[in-house]
Amino acid sequence: SKFYASYIGNKISNHFDEETDNKTIEEENKENYNNENISLQQKRKKKDKIENHISKNVQEKIQSEKNKINLHDEEVPNDSETQAEQIDNDIETPKYFNGELREYQKQGFQWLKVLYENGINGMLADEMGLGKTIQIIALLCHLIEKRQNGPYLLVVPLSTVPNWLIEFERFAPKLPVVLFHGAIKERQAARKKINQKYTITLSYSTLPIVLTTYEVAMTEHSFLKSLKWRYIIVDEGHKIKNYQCQLIKC
Repeated sequence: SKFYASYIGNKISNHFDEETDNKTIEEENKENYNNENISLQQKRKKKDKIENHISKNVQEKIQSEKNKINLHDEEVPNDSETQAEQIDNDIETPKYFNGELREYQKQGFQWLKVLYENGINGMLADEMGLGKTIQIIALLCHLIEKRQNGPYLLVVPLSTVPNWLIEFERFAPKLPVVLFHGAIKERQAARKKINQKYTITLSYSTLPIVLTTYEVAMTEHSFLKSLKWRYIIVDEGHKIKNYQCQLIKC
């Protein structure tokens, strides 16, 4: 019938139009995709170009800095060693110290001086045999040379007393050292020596360095507390374990 023929014709026409529309959409999508790819490629090329430019500049700067460092090393070889030697050379041995300090002993001595000048306590913790005794004697020589009036208190274990006396006699014979130890009569005689001044130069005299032991320090704590000590040194400082130990209480 005419109606059926018209229906079939419209159907075919619509199908053809849909295919045409689909092709058009596909072509547009393909074109857009190609355009996007071209755009991405351009962006990547531009990005790569920028990165290469930055990388080149960075590499040039790095190389320039390396050249400066190499040039500096050639001009000033072993700079750290030179500075260390300069520091050691600047540290003068105290006037009343009869001997030579090793380089590391000079550094320890200098450190002790800085602590004293800034009113700071410290612990000289070099290993055994490296000359802590000598560094302390050098410090005392320096303080007396600078006319820092005594008395000075040096508390040591009984077993080390002979060594301290020998080292003072060897390295600082001009320093007045009083041994505060022994029986009651000996300690009473030592008290008089502690309270008198000793001549260092024609124009300068000072109270002495008092060498005593832990045991005597605890026994004579009342007398020792009555004196205004310029400096207190404790040998084998690990014996002072905390603020509750007997020596601190004394």
